[in-house]
Amino acid sequence: MRLAVLLLMVMLGACGPKGATGPGAGSAAAPKTLYDRLGGRDALIGLVEDFLANVAADRRIAPFFQGVDTQGLRQKLVDQLCELAGGPCKYTGRDMRTMHDGMAIKPEHWDAFVEDLKRSLEKFKVAEPEAKDLLAIVEAMRDQIVGAK
Repeated sequence: MRLAVLLLMVMLGACGPKGATGPGAGSAAAPKTLYDRLGGRDALIGLVEDFLANVAADRRIAPFFQGVDTQGLRQKLVDQLCELAGGPCKYTGRDMRTMHDGMAIKPEHWDAFVEDLKRSLEKFKVAEPEAKDLLAIVEAMRDQIVGAK
């Protein structure tokens, strides 16, 4: 149960692109953030809801999520992804290492988690550049979650 929650939180714990800053930023058309390219908050909500359904149906990792406050988890994931993708949200949850401490998350659990996310990205036909950028954000959390002690 805790592993599933932690895995979800891990995927959202890394730093993502925040848009252009510094001289000249905003003088021309500023590059869109990943948040904007993904479609904003509503798109993230849909993606997270589908992803959580995938996780709940995945026998490899579903037990880690049993008894978890699904609505609370959904909100934290949306906020974390939103913030990491350069959106206006603020993630207020714990850091990924602390969140996953003692869960004994193994590489195969992580792989299942990422596979479930990829299925949601494919279902929503997220373009390859955006999918790769989001997956890179998630992958950056791997070492904080897998085998966290």
